[in-house]
Amino acid sequence: MKLVIILFFIAGIASAQTPTFYKMYGGSQSDDARWVQQTSDSSYIMVGYTQNLSNQNIYLLKIDQYGNIIWEKQFGDNPYPDDAFEVHQTIDDGYIIAGLKGIPDTIIDVWMAVWIIKTNSNGDTIWTRIWNQRSDFISMKQLSDTNYIV
Repeated sequence: MKLVIILFFIAGIASAQTPTFYKMYGGSQSDDARWVQQTSDSSYIMVGYTQNLSNQNIYLLKIDQYGNIIWEKQFGDNPYPDDAFEVHQTIDDGYIIAGLKGIPDTIIDVWMAVWIIKTNSNGDTIWTRIWNQRSDFISMKQLSDTNYIV
């Protein structure tokens, strides 16, 4: 299954909305987009997950205004599922991802820890933080003093 994105632009309150483009992204297994945001350069950044036969990774994708891929990145490399819920462009034109990392556990097999990933403008990892707090969903935002609230 591929990730499907249909992007609409609102031209006016009374006018009808028509798709600007219809594209599919991702691999051959299950993929899901959780968050899409327009960036300062008029492109779009989206985050979610992509699955293959051995794992589920966070999937970060940047596309132009026509839906063409500028770059795509995956985060996670273990057999436990990873997922992301939000991505925001940061003051330095990089991105901050709010996600969950699958952590092995002897009692319940796997549980999800809070995982924050900071990237540069090309999606390359600058730093990551993992908090061993069980969670099903997280949200975050960059503050005006450049710190983050999770």
